[in-house]
Amino acid sequence: MKRFPVLVLFILLLSGCTSEMSAEEIATKMQEKYGALEDYRGKMVVTVTTPEGEQSYIAKFAFKKPQKSRYEYLSPEEVKGNVVVSNGETMWVYSARDNTVRKIEMRKTEMPEVDYGEVIRDMLEKYSVAFMGSEKVSNRDCYVLELTPKEEDVRIKQRVWVDKEYWMPLKMVMEMEVMGESIKTSVEYRDMEFNVGIPDSEFEFEVPEGAKVTQRQMPQPKVFTSIEDARAEVDFEILEPGYVPEGYELESVIVMEIQGKSSAALSYRKGSRIMVLSETMGEEDGNAMRNSERVDINGREGKMIELGNSRLLRWMCGELTLSLGGELEKEEMIKVAESVKC
Repeated sequence: MKRFPVLVLFILLLSGCTSEMSAEEIATKMQEKYGALEDYRGKMVVTVTTPEGEQSYIAKFAFKKPQKSRYEYLSPEEVKGNVVVSNGETMWVYSARDNTVRKIEMRKTEMPEVDYGEVIRDMLEKYSVAFMGSEKVSNRDCYVLELTPKEEDVRIKQRVWVDKEYWMPLKMVMEMEVMGESIKTSVEYRDMEFNVGIPDSEFEFEVPEGAKVTQRQMPQPKVFTSIEDARAEVDFEILEPGYVPEGYELESVIVMEIQGKSSAALSYRKGSRIMVLSETMGEEDGNAMRNSERVDINGREGKMIELGNSRLLRWMCGELTLSLGGELEKEEMIKVAESVKC
């Protein structure tokens, strides 16, 4: 929710009478609008429609700058009463069904500044934007925008309802294909209130009587600009692809430990497109790769799934699980994977 308004904001500017504004002027306008927001709250309704049926989730939420948030789930029954709340330093995750609380100490990290010019170029490159008129969402006036991908292999279409006063998305409908099946996701924000002075106490959590509390620290990632420097931080040999698609360059290597497993993620960038090769010791949960397509990686079995306009490929190299993700064609994905010498 924090970064999406940036995308919508410039689309709105580009689709209307402000088409003569420069990228710098658009970026300034976006900063002004988002900068004027201190807090907001409302109700979030998420509906996912698949060939198997429809599932909806409803939650009350609140957000306050810079990093305070609260979500309380109202339905369906299996998650009703669950709460996720953060004051920016500590996060509490409460499960009402079994009366347990996970208390997570969060490490402060410096977030990189958004390159507004890059965001604008990226969206203009990928989508055609059509202004569809005005409608009301939760009794607030909104612009309606339709985003159609320019590339034939991109299978995501979006329609966005943008608040006219604060330029935030109050409703989003996204249609995409996953493994040949059509999936429609709708997100709507209702009963929205902006700059209402939400007290800090809203972002603290009182542990219910009798609840079992477990405490841990949020894993701290280490970021490197070279693979060689990252290798000293893990207990396995970081592998790198011998082939990288034209235009992609290594941007960073992120090393972290999750549930006792060391992992490294090599991130390559081409403009706004990112390709990530993740490597983790041990075999990962295979549930995420259900209904995947089996492919051959140098005689080893790999599993590939499509996620809208992206693909995810996973295979094993000894005790190392490798996952390759990005907006690449199937043949390119396999070519990169086969260049990783096991």
